[in-house]
Amino acid sequence: MMAMNLKELRGVGPKTLGRLEKIGIRTLEDLLYYMPSRYINRSAILDLAKVGGKATGSLAGTVVGIKVRRSFNTREILVLSLQAQGYTGEILFFNGQYLKNNFKFHKDYYFYGEVKVQGRGFKMIQPEFASVGDQEFLSIVPVYPVTAGISQKNMRSYMKQALNFVPGENLPQSLLGKNRLCSRAHALENMHFPTDRLQYKEGKYRLIYEEFFLFILGNRLLKGENGRVAGHVIPKNSRALEDLQKQVGFEPTPDQLVALEEILEDLAGPRGMRRLLQGDVGSGKTFVALFAAYNTALSGFQAGVLAPTEILATQLFREFKKIIPDSVSIVLLTGSTRDKERVYSLLASGEIQILVGTHAIIQSQVAFKNLGLLVVDEQHRFGVNQRQVLIGQDSQTNYLMMSATPIPRTLSMILYSDVEVSTIRSMPKGRRKIETQLVLSHKEPQLLERIKGLIDLGYQGYVVFPLIEASEHFDEVDSLFEGFKRLQGAFSDTPLAMIHGKMPGDEKNRVIDDFKSGQIKILVSTTVIEVGIDHPRANFIVIYNAERFGLSQLHQLRGRVGRSDMAGYCFLVSRKPNDNLTILTETTDGFKIALADLKKRGPGEVLGLRQHGSGHFLVADLLKHTPVMHRAMADVTHILENSQAFETYLEAMKEKILISKG
Repeated sequence: MMAMNLKELRGVGPKTLGRLEKIGIRTLEDLLYYMPSRYINRSAILDLAKVGGKATGSLAGTVVGIKVRRSFNTREILVLSLQAQGYTGEILFFNGQYLKNNFKFHKDYYFYGEVKVQGRGFKMIQPEFASVGDQEFLSIVPVYPVTAGISQKNMRSYMKQALNFVPGENLPQSLLGKNRLCSRAHALENMHFPTDRLQYKEGKYRLIYEEFFLFILGNRLLKGENGRVAGHVIPKNSRALEDLQKQVGFEPTPDQLVALEEILEDLAGPRGMRRLLQGDVGSGKTFVALFAAYNTALSGFQAGVLAPTEILATQLFREFKKIIPDSVSIVLLTGSTRDKERVYSLLASGEIQILVGTHAIIQSQVAFKNLGLLVVDEQHRFGVNQRQVLIGQDSQTNYLMMSATPIPRTLSMILYSDVEVSTIRSMPKGRRKIETQLVLSHKEPQLLERIKGLIDLGYQGYVVFPLIEASEHFDEVDSLFEGFKRLQGAFSDTPLAMIHGKMPGDEKNRVIDDFKSGQIKILVSTTVIEVGIDHPRANFIVIYNAERFGLSQLHQLRGRVGRSDMAGYCFLVSRKPNDNLTILTETTDGFKIALADLKKRGPGEVLGLRQHGSGHFLVADLLKHTPVMHRAMADVTHILENSQAFETYLEAMKEKILISKG
């Protein structure tokens, strides 16, 4: 039998329901899969004779004294005198007079907490307690992340009740025996209230496998459903693409050509394209997307290009306008666009063939006449729902995601198992390696002299700060406004300008244009320049408080320089030595850096999955549990290849997926 909802649990009323919702618990299943952050082992009784000063654990003793005394600040303290193992000690509860009736003279009790031993005496402050005979007290106890109004005792009570209503098995029975997995009910019981380490490990292994299996199966089933949806068929215009390539005078890398061919084959096929194009910073993903969009426009369909920032959208728009013939109508739509109504009208009529823009594209007023291809750059910055707004207009729209945070094939197979993946590893010819140095803050004067030397050689560059304004919460973090003033003093004869995300779009574009024209030598900014600025003569970047950034983000920022055949320089400024940054001085390979970042921060942070509800596992770890992931992947393949034998199970899973997708 399964409880219909949380209200059926004893002690859960309207207020508690609201508090549980704050921590993501809305259903009984949410509660059952709300895992402890740690455990307290109260099962072992401390031997006071072996405690060297202090130790944490359980103690059993007899209460021989109970009194309430006042402290110097008038707080009432409940003091118990306790005899245990030939020692006499005190148990103190601050503001604990209300606990007095829980204890009786000459009765035995368990206590858990920190014990301080001195001579033949001991002291415990605010311990947990229970009467001797309460065997549940001497157990391994879960500790949960909770919110105000819900105590650990409450959570344990709710969980024990919920474990009586565990839903039915969600894995095929044959896999339990094959992989020596315990049942779902047994696994959840042992994750919340393990009796020993072996039981805990058995439950955890089952849930790791379960998470991988269900995630992979769900994506494969979803992919199968999507695969049966016809996409707009966009034939390959070989001659036009060859002519454009000759006009550009740019020799694509082999990886670019392979990626473009894979995309064009998808577009020309009967099934809707769902493809991820991943590649390092500066590897030429824009070139591939541009040709795909141009090919779409030539076939009578419209293409939408979605970028996370106005700077990147403007950069993409200019790149498209520069390369694609004027016969193709290309328009930019951002929050700064003045005559939006006219853009909406031209888009709906089909006169606009390629629309490049920011979140402004994801508005109810935006309606394409026949959207054949949607390109989403820096796709991890958008939520699934945001992207779905455009695709939802036409289920036959082909979809191309792009990411400059490349990940190993092993991870892409699971994280993007519902899409095809193209990878660009090689870089365009002529690119020189960027020299990267770690600089301690106290050596800033020498660094600024180095920058002056680079400017004298005709270089331009960026200086990046993590914050716009100083904050009392981050007293050791440099801010843009303070840093800009400092740099104005150091570079009094050098044109500088400042740019940040809160500036109006027109003003940002003017500053960038002045920088590209050479009028500005140093562009002082926040991370707003992380994507979207492509200026070949920018050959140095200084990043303050580098320790506050993720490795992938630092690599992305570094990618703003060295985009020509000139030497490039990156200076990572940190207040103290930082081993985590060393890899950036050793390699410019984005794949190696992304892997190091994944190991350090996890896929949820690096790839933006935590914010957008994908690939966020409760127990499984994509890097630590790779062998289990492969086992689950092989089992999913086996089940799908033998779908008739698992027909009932697969139909139930499909129904669950459709319900979860709304």
